[in-house]
Amino acid sequence: MGKTLQAPKRRGFSTIGPRPVVEPPRRTNAKGADAPAEAAAPTTTGVPGVTAARALPDTPTVSVICPTYNRPAMHEKLYDIFRKQDYAAKDLWILDDTHASSAFFSKITDPDVHYVHTPQKRTIGAKRNQLIALSAGSIIAHFDDDDWYAPNYLSSMVAALLHHAADFVKLASWQEFRQADGHRRLFDARRQKHANMWGWGFSYLYRRYVATLVRFPNLNNGEDYAFVQGLHTQGLQTVQVEGGSEWIEHLLHGRNVSRKE
Repeated sequence: MGKTLQAPKRRGFSTIGPRPVVEPPRRTNAKGADAPAEAAAPTTTGVPGVTAARALPDTPTVSVICPTYNRPAMHEKLYDIFRKQDYAAKDLWILDDTHASSAFFSKITDPDVHYVHTPQKRTIGAKRNQLIALSAGSIIAHFDDDDWYAPNYLSSMVAALLHHAADFVKLASWQEFRQADGHRRLFDARRQKHANMWGWGFSYLYRRYVATLVRFPNLNNGEDYAFVQGLHTQGLQTVQVEGGSEWIEHLLHGRNVSRKE
C-alpha cells in the first residue's frame, strides 16, 4: 500500500455471554418488532473466488468494504472517516450501482481507495460478496456510507478480534442519531431479539477466511443476520464487543435500508 505497516493498538473491550460466543443457527421471525424486514436461511458456501487461511499475518491488513447507492452527498464524509482511522494497514473498497458514478470518488487518486461503479442494480448482499472478492485484506470490515466511525474504531475492533482469537466481531452497543428531530440514544443490541442482537452489519469485522465458508444472501435487508447464522452453522467463533458504544454513531433518516425509527 506504499506505507509502513503498524501493529494494531489495543483498546478496552469485553464480550457478553460465554467468551468467545459460539451459537447454533436460530430462525427468528424477521417481521417481529425491531427485526430485519426479510429472513433468509443461512448460507453455508463461501464467496466464489475467495481463498484465505484462518491464520493472520503479524500485522493484518484491513479491507473496509462499503456498498452504496444514490448517496453522493455522503461520499466525502465516508472518505474523511476512512482517512482518519488510526489503523495504518487499511484500504477502502466502494461498490456503487447508482445510475451515474460518484463525482467525488471519481476524482480521488488515493492509492488506498478503490471505487467501482456499475450501472447494473444489485442487492446489498451481492455487493458485499463482490467487494470481498475484489479486496485483498486479511480482515474485512464493514462501513456504512451514512454512519460515523471514531478514529480508533478499526484499531479497537482488530484488537478485539485478535484478543479473543475470534473469527468475527461486532459491537454490542452504539449511539443512534435520529435526523428528523435531533434525538440521540444508546442502542444496546444485547436487549434485542436474536436477529437484532447479531444483525446490524455496519459494525461487522471478520477474518477473510470466513468468506471461504459463508457468503451473504442475495438480499437488501436481513443479509447481515443470515451471514452470522451461517457462521454459527459452521461453528465459527463470534464475539460481541462491549465498551465501544462511542465508536459508532448510526444515523437514522428517511432512506435507511434497515429500521428507521
